[in-house]
Amino acid sequence: MTRFAEKIRYFVLALAVFALGASVMYAVSAYNNYRDLAWLNLQRPAWRLMQTEFELLKFNHAMEMARIAPSDENFSAAELHFDNVWNRIDVTFSALEAPRILAVPEVAQVLNDLRKATEDMAPAMKVLRTDFTALEPSVKRFQVLTDQLHRAVLLVLTDPKYNGLASNRAETIFTNGIIAFFITALVVLAVFLTLFIAEARLSRRALRQAQSALALAEARRAEAAAAQMRTAAALVAAEEASRTKSNFLANMSHELRTPLNAILGFSEIMHQGLFGDLQQPRYKEYVGHIHDSAGHLLSLVDDLLTLGKIEAGGYAPAAGEVDLVSVAQFAADLVGVRATAAHVDLVLLLPDVVPAPIQGDERALRQIALNLATNAVKFTPHGGRVEIKVAARSQEEVALSVSDTGIGIPSEAQAKVFEPFYQVDNVFARRNQGAGLGLALVQSLAAAHGARVELESEPGKGTTVTVLFTVAERAAALQ
Repeated sequence: MTRFAEKIRYFVLALAVFALGASVMYAVSAYNNYRDLAWLNLQRPAWRLMQTEFELLKFNHAMEMARIAPSDENFSAAELHFDNVWNRIDVTFSALEAPRILAVPEVAQVLNDLRKATEDMAPAMKVLRTDFTALEPSVKRFQVLTDQLHRAVLLVLTDPKYNGLASNRAETIFTNGIIAFFITALVVLAVFLTLFIAEARLSRRALRQAQSALALAEARRAEAAAAQMRTAAALVAAEEASRTKSNFLANMSHELRTPLNAILGFSEIMHQGLFGDLQQPRYKEYVGHIHDSAGHLLSLVDDLLTLGKIEAGGYAPAAGEVDLVSVAQFAADLVGVRATAAHVDLVLLLPDVVPAPIQGDERALRQIALNLATNAVKFTPHGGRVEIKVAARSQEEVALSVSDTGIGIPSEAQAKVFEPFYQVDNVFARRNQGAGLGLALVQSLAAAHGARVELESEPGKGTTVTVLFTVAERAAALQ
């Protein structure tokens, strides 16, 4: 910043301080005078007279409105303001300030005339609604008395004989303003001179600070570069760890499939009694449980194997045209038995016109439909409904959706349900088996097919999951 700019800055600052000081001083002066005026209004007899004059003005206006536009509302307003005038006159005569008020001859004369006029007009107010013309002389009399009272109020406020404080108020404000102006000017001048003297010192300090800031910025830039390198290295390590984990899961899944298949095969032979019946019926029941548990564990291993392949980048869906209608029918047939056992109504909704086929792996697409339908039945209470629907969204997209009337998913959990091993904490999740891989596998398989997944859910009403696929012709054109 140049020296000229520095001087301009100090000058502007000085003007601001000057304006602030003047405002503060004038505010103090105005407050003192306002306090004096408040004392005048609240303590001096003139306030009583001004209140009475104000009520008279409102009464005259109400009577004029009743004359111009006769109505119950205007008549009622006139009667109300007449009562207020009467009360105000009584208060003026009975107030502590009454002796001081009546000590002014002009004021005493007007107030006595007002009391007499009020007493004379009270009986005539009874014919206000029927014969307004009978009140016109009294109304004119009140208007004349209002003018006289106004002149008496001005006399009390301005004549030094009765009240010297109000007449000197303007002079006091002007004098205080001039004093405040000169005091503020002196203060601002002193501040400006102080700032000007300190300019050289501030300039040297600013130069040292700039040099320190430059050195600090260089150090931070070097630190940021080092942090960026550490972040990149950590990212590479994280990606390598993720690939190692995915490879480990894939290898372990392969290793687990062999003994699980043996357990499934041998337990099924024992359950069917191919080499003779088991002697104890409970053994047959136990063998059935072993077979079911091994089947469930094998399905989890298959899901882990698929997820591991996808995350490791080793999964490539088989290319072929697939009919989503047949995929939906497969899922409905396979899940139908489970839905019947759970007392859930499973409905398959198919379009009248078969939509165009999509490009993908039929086994993987069946897995998507099966996972969605199984989840829907699992989290739908007895008497609920599950719909599997296939519909063409447009000429380029076909939708496979599964809707249920189940427990729904809270809004804060909807972004997490597609993460592996995540489960919503509720009674249904604890009651049913599962490792939280169903929707994660749906998301991964859909992404591998270039599809997108949409989720709509409301707690207590149900959930709809829709997978949008691109038709085969459009997918081929995009490739």
